[in-house]
Amino acid sequence: FDLSKVNKGGAVFSMDKLNWLAREHMKQAKPEELAERAKPFFEKKGLRGDAKQLARVMAVEQQRIATLSEAGEETQFAFEETLDYNAKLLVAKKSSNAEAKDRLEKARAFLEKLKEKDFETAALEKELLAWIKENNLGNGQTLWPLRVALTGREKSPSPFEAAALLGKERTSARIKEALGKL
Repeated sequence: FDLSKVNKGGAVFSMDKLNWLAREHMKQAKPEELAERAKPFFEKKGLRGDAKQLARVMAVEQQRIATLSEAGEETQFAFEETLDYNAKLLVAKKSSNAEAKDRLEKARAFLEKLKEKDFETAALEKELLAWIKENNLGNGQTLWPLRVALTGREKSPSPFEAAALLGKERTSARIKEALGKL
């Protein structure tokens, strides 16, 4: 450090840089630790879960958020018993109600064959994508209605992450509920 190299100009504060740094720290933290620290923010939003569920939620959220106060915004669906959304949202672009219904029925049948231990994000992604390719179903026409059925949202975590958060039983129930809307 040398005082002769210090400038008279004011320091520049960058909120973008601060958020980037916060995101980088968030990505490196353990989900269990983040869940414990984010618990008051979940509770403030009326989202309640046990430590294990909150840790699973934070494992998904930590890649997307910069501050703990944002926790639960993208994964609120994991705390809700039923979802309220327009059935039109289930139909992907260039698709129809009949096609969405067909894809959801097939996806539900496939997912019900899997074991509960297979409901981890990476395993689900590998299995579902292979099944879609094997049956020539098309990723968009299958994954879009599945994601909406599981989350009730247009913008949300992937269907693989959503199914992993919900588990086998709740995933099946959400798909059944979506089929009733079509």
